[in-house]
Amino acid sequence: VLNRYPGFTVEKALQFYRVNCFEDSFLKKIKHALLLAGLPSRGDSSDMKRVQTMPARLAPVNGTLLEYMDIGKGEPIVFVHGAFADYRAWGYYEAPISEKHRFISYSQRYFGTRAWPENFGSVNLDTYADDLATFIEYLDSGPVHLVTWSFSGRVGSLMSLKRPDLLKSAIHFEPVA
Repeated sequence: VLNRYPGFTVEKALQFYRVNCFEDSFLKKIKHALLLAGLPSRGDSSDMKRVQTMPARLAPVNGTLLEYMDIGKGEPIVFVHGAFADYRAWGYYEAPISEKHRFISYSQRYFGTRAWPENFGSVNLDTYADDLATFIEYLDSGPVHLVTWSFSGRVGSLMSLKRPDLLKSAIHFEPVA
């Protein structure tokens, strides 16, 4: 692991498993195994409740606040999750991508850990595409590489038709068409 991802730690592994909703009893076992295997630790993870992912930032987008991660330097790559997920769905790729690029993942409207409003209003595919375009403009980094997954493939495709100036490239993984 360290040859492929220098700087990877026990806590980073525990963050990954925490995001994927593994029980604390499993986290304790995997921690022990990783320490035996020689993976370094960057701090105290004795209390599994304290193992958390890096806190998300908030971007004001079209009248709402969207959670996002922005890690690393270099060309920006924006990752957009599918249905039943949020910005954390891309956590596995955070370390390797952010070594050479700017890793950015965000939660679309009505996804993620933030409370949803009681009155949703009218939301459709155009809303999500407009949110994505506004989010990319908010980053103020020029055109980005876009990676979408499942439901967000439709969002990314529609946004790229409306605003091709915001993209350098786009990859749609398992797009729902």
